[in-house]
Amino acid sequence: VKLGVKSDIYCFGLIILQLMIGKRTWPRGDIGPSILHELKQKESFLPVLDKLIDILKSCLSLQSTHRPASMADVVHLLVEAYQQTYQVPYARAEPTATLGHAASRNNMALVAFHRGEVDQADMLWKQALLDDTLHLESTYNCWTAAFVSGKITYDDLLLTMNMLPVSYRRDALLAKIELRGGELTRAVQIIEYLESQQALTPAESGDFAELLKLVQKTQSVESRTFDIDQEHVICVHLVAPMLVAGTRSGRIKIWNVTNGHKVLAIDASKNAIIAVHLAADKSFLVSAAGTTVTLWTLPNGRVMHKYQSEKKFCAVALSKDNKFVFGVRQEIGGLAIWQVTDGKLLTVVEDPSRRRDPAFCVGSIHLTDSLMLVSCSDCSVAVYTTADKKLLKIFRGHEFLVTALHVTTDAAQVLTGAHDGTIRVF
Repeated sequence: VKLGVKSDIYCFGLIILQLMIGKRTWPRGDIGPSILHELKQKESFLPVLDKLIDILKSCLSLQSTHRPASMADVVHLLVEAYQQTYQVPYARAEPTATLGHAASRNNMALVAFHRGEVDQADMLWKQALLDDTLHLESTYNCWTAAFVSGKITYDDLLLTMNMLPVSYRRDALLAKIELRGGELTRAVQIIEYLESQQALTPAESGDFAELLKLVQKTQSVESRTFDIDQEHVICVHLVAPMLVAGTRSGRIKIWNVTNGHKVLAIDASKNAIIAVHLAADKSFLVSAAGTTVTLWTLPNGRVMHKYQSEKKFCAVALSKDNKFVFGVRQEIGGLAIWQVTDGKLLTVVEDPSRRRDPAFCVGSIHLTDSLMLVSCSDCSVAVYTTADKKLLKIFRGHEFLVTALHVTTDAAQVLTGAHDGTIRVF
């Protein structure tokens, strides 16, 4: 049952009825109408009683559509009943409507968000920020919810919080944001500073104390084993602190490498998961299984788009700005590029080696801000511009297919690994 304004009106009618008869009306069931009928047959010192009973009948109707639309309507009916009975104006002036406080709207937004009413929560947070543009908790909750749903990046969230007036409370929320982004060192520095200033609440001190123990324990561990339930792992991708693995049984699993806890498990496909790629801000995940590339939203693991092909995919990637999905097609060749917002196929970049059997066979792909590298069927590596997909260069030298690619941070060198047992630096 969905609770709302009509539920509040029913409760109001029940409370007024119990005040009138001086006892609990009924434990369960629907005998409200009969009680109101009996009450109406009795003599009363209250001349307005008949009209009040009629109002209560509408409030206690089992059909919510038969109840008044709002409490304002209930107030109007009560005032009208009073004036008709006593033939005088109602003496008390109607209260002036005022905007709710930002804190109240923030609390209502949190309740709505946890009920899954995301749009309602977003509207309440925006109203709260209209009441107080610098309200700390509303800003934190509104922008954190947007980050979790993939609407903004981690950097956007961090920048917005840093623009708020400096305070201990803001710094405590910043520490939580740093943790969401996996920036453990910076988070610990903030926490230690706040503790030195005795600026944390007892609850926050307890939470952060557990965190500090976890961080110290993690820093002392050189390796960690993740439970995969004895499944065959085909592909992995790490964007700290999140680790993603795709399995032969068609499942995708995500862990937090900081504490080793499993974050999410998705029954993604009946086919093996051949490739996975996690967005830099951890808001999206793209996977390849058989002839399908799937774009998932995180952290809820819901499907946003599915991209189909005639033949199987063998590699996938997301652009750094989360605007484009790349899929390498194994047998018919070509690198397909889709738009994230509407799932539209933008273009297919053909294999520059011009071989037909098959192009981009094993299909490694690596993206930087400006470059896109793809392994080709003739054992070479093609380098394109990310913006206009222009072919810049082809690296040759391997005798077998290239299965691993990497570009150094300064984009000065390309590292390749192939089935010929060699690693080359270009």
